[in-house]
Amino acid sequence: MNKSLKDVFLQLIRIGLWGKGTFTRSQSLSEADWIQIRDYAINHTVEGLIYDSFAYLDEQYLPPKAVRIKWAVRMDQIERHNKQMNQVIAAQYTSFTNAGLKPILQKGQGIAACYELPSHRISGDIDWFFEDGGYTDARQKTF
Repeated sequence: MNKSLKDVFLQLIRIGLWGKGTFTRSQSLSEADWIQIRDYAINHTVEGLIYDSFAYLDEQYLPPKAVRIKWAVRMDQIERHNKQMNQVIAAQYTSFTNAGLKPILQKGQGIAACYELPSHRISGDIDWFFEDGGYTDARQKTF
């Protein structure tokens, strides 16, 4: 990705992350540029942030309709996956606390709560920290 497109990419991330900002570009991007930005966003797991920036762009700067539709489908998949992950996390938390453990959710879905649209953050694996030596206890229990 060339420097100019990386600058656009970073602008879009800032706009999507903070829910404000101005897109400074003198001309529209081509469909090929948008596809490259989308692929780069997917590789860096920030396609939700870029997608969220669309609400703040003037019509002339939006990706072509075909690219937006593919992006919207992907966002729907991410939202559904996040809903499932949140259900799994809630069930695990309940199991852990019922077993007397003190779990703390780290990274991932815990960080998503800081996003303007938490369901647009890509969810990876679930990382738990257990207080008071709970890791050893958790490994010995059957859930």
